[in-house]
Amino acid sequence: MTTNNLTTENTRLKTRVQMVEVELQRKDKVIDELLAQQEQNFGLPQAKFSSGPGRIKATETHLVINLKRKVKDLNNECGKRSEEIEALKRNIRSSRLQEVEVEVKIYMEECARLRH
Repeated sequence: MTTNNLTTENTRLKTRVQMVEVELQRKDKVIDELLAQQEQNFGLPQAKFSSGPGRIKATETHLVINLKRKVKDLNNECGKRSEEIEALKRNIRSSRLQEVEVEVKIYMEECARLRH
């Protein structure tokens, strides 16, 4: 059953995206804690570690960009898998319809044969 495999893969990818998002939040928290500790130890304001007001801190930039790229890639892959699953479902419906039509034809031929 290819549909089941694709559904399982889709679920696994969604789970992976959620895990990456949780990991991103955890990393952000660790970075904030480290910056606060560094400010406390060295007396440097946190503003020196950011590239401007309201901007992402320089130490976070690389990690954030990589994780966002991974999330985007996983979302794209998840979308492709969903489209593939839908195509298979449509295929299954049409093939099931064809099977039923063949069965009806066979029953009609059998009925005609038994009447004569």
